[in-house]
Amino acid sequence: MKQLIIFFLLTGSSFTLLAQTTGSNNRNSNSMSKNGNVSGTVYASLPVLENSIPGAVVSTIKAKFENSVYDITSIKSSAGQPVYVVRVGNNGIYKTEIVNADGGAVQ
Repeated sequence: MKQLIIFFLLTGSSFTLLAQTTGSNNRNSNSMSKNGNVSGTVYASLPVLENSIPGAVVSTIKAKFENSVYDITSIKSSAGQPVYVVRVGNNGIYKTEIVNADGGAVQ
């Protein structure tokens, strides 16, 4: 029993390491930029895209909020038009904005 537990612990650790290694190789550079640190490890930059967001909309929102965007989620307005819920971080304080594809505020 002890050997079985050790086997599962070692196997699970190697899968976790494999997932961390392959997860940092995000090839979708269309909407996310990549930053590397001194050791050469690559991390995906923000914003986090919660669902399918057009690249033009991501660029517009990032330009409007000066690259302080944490995440973007697409939802439908009551009129059936796509709107975007954007969380913006500033010195650890996050606020939520709801904007249209042009970056204008939605009431």
